[in-house]
Amino acid sequence: MVGRPPLQPDTPLPGRAAAAVRDRNLDFSLCEETGARLTRFALVHLVTGDVACRRAALSQLEAIFNPMQWPDWIDQAHRRFGHPADLRTGMLGMDVALAYDWLAPGLDARERAFVIEGLDRRAIQPFLVSLQQDPWWGRELNNWVTLIAGGLGIAGLALTDEHPDAPRLVAYAVAKFEEYLSVYGPAGEFNESVAYANANLMPVAFFLAHRSATRGRTNRLAAAPFPQMCRWVMHATLAGGRPLPFGDCHPDHPVAAGYVGAVAAALQDGALQHYHLALQAATASPIELLWFDPRVPPAPLASENPWRSISPRTAESSSAALPGIVSDRSASCSANPAGRRKPRAQRCRPSRLRYPRRTTHCGPWLPLGLSSRLLPGRTFAGAITTPRCAVTTC
Repeated sequence: MVGRPPLQPDTPLPGRAAAAVRDRNLDFSLCEETGARLTRFALVHLVTGDVACRRAALSQLEAIFNPMQWPDWIDQAHRRFGHPADLRTGMLGMDVALAYDWLAPGLDARERAFVIEGLDRRAIQPFLVSLQQDPWWGRELNNWVTLIAGGLGIAGLALTDEHPDAPRLVAYAVAKFEEYLSVYGPAGEFNESVAYANANLMPVAFFLAHRSATRGRTNRLAAAPFPQMCRWVMHATLAGGRPLPFGDCHPDHPVAAGYVGAVAAALQDGALQHYHLALQAATASPIELLWFDPRVPPAPLASENPWRSISPRTAESSSAALPGIVSDRSASCSANPAGRRKPRAQRCRPSRLRYPRRTTHCGPWLPLGLSSRLLPGRTFAGAITTPRCAVTTC
């Protein structure tokens, strides 16, 4: 990727819709890949001092900060809401903030001011203007508020003493996440399907960054509902890493549960570590590389019945009803739409996952003393353990 031109709104990408390329729309695929490139370049520069990766990150930042190249950081489909901030604002705001946090030790004063100004103009101010408009997503407890508030909250954590609105961004995110987490049931039940529970990622990402930024004084991930939500997803994962086919889901797609590694680290929980490793596939995501703690020994899943109770608050939703279904062992819990009863051997039970053949090509874990606000190792271990594969992702 180093040496290639920066991504633009009309850049074709594998799997990206041709209409989005034609219309120069800031769709999910473009923003996800742009953020991934930025954070990879930034982390590799921090770990290795690679100047080429630093230049590549700054080149991409110059492009996305330029309104003549990149229009407003919103999806064209969301302009009808009338707010200048949307999901894309949260995605790009978070990734630019993380990239800045990791690049900052190698930037001069002019370059740091350039990044802060661009992040303020393109993400922070549109977000604050949207809050003044009382946006609908600020009142709804769904993935919009977690991604937008969480992305800008992480930006606030990265700019703690460098932006006057940083405390406001963080305070809003904390309040919204606490409100959002109140919808989980006492056993970690999510109010949509198991597949949609990948929305757990943003609360985990935010509170992991918050834990790092506060030098480990707060460890929100160790408290409810984070341990419970991870176990709920774990016990609803079938052999091969597929989600329980219930409600709106893609039963052939693997469960997206990389965030479980962060909760396993926060709790030093071997069972969650076991589950995380069992599902882990090759990744070039800096966040997933960093929130995994190899010091937590994986332990076989304990014998436990996760379906003993269900919260009445979430019983109306599709997947939240699963515990109630399987608590009666005489009842079918196949969760197939036709209502056909599966053979007893195929009915729901805690998954018995085995370690797959590891597809990540990592060398030994390297203890590195790094200067960053949002790297977990710096704030409570004095060092960060980073897999060797992280330095080859450019």
